Amino acid sequence: MSKTGKICFIGEKAIVSPFQVCGAEVYYFTPDAWPDIAKKLATQDFQIIFVTEEAAPYVNQAKDANIVILPNTESMFFKSGKASQGAEELRRVIIKAVGTDILVE
Repeated sequence: MSKTGKICFIGEKAIVSPFQVCGAEVYYFTPDAWPDIAKKLATQDFQIIFVTEEAAPYVNQAKDANIVILPNTESMFFKSGKASQGAEELRRVIIKAVGTDILVE
């Protein structure tokens, strides 16, 4: 399949719902809902898949898309040694984009 430029968000309803306004595909994650979400993802060709930290362990990392983990609110304080996987991923992307760590205290 060729890339279509489509993006999707997978996560808790309160977090990912607003992205529907932008035209993104949105899937509300719960462990019970994951099998249905996985089936839908298999039939789609997303360029980027944004997932919340709670949904990240379920996402197939081998999927042919760029997967970005969104940090939860508790991990956004960026204290040394306390940041979650999503927060550290966001920090890495920001450093790559601007050339420095702008999230330090």
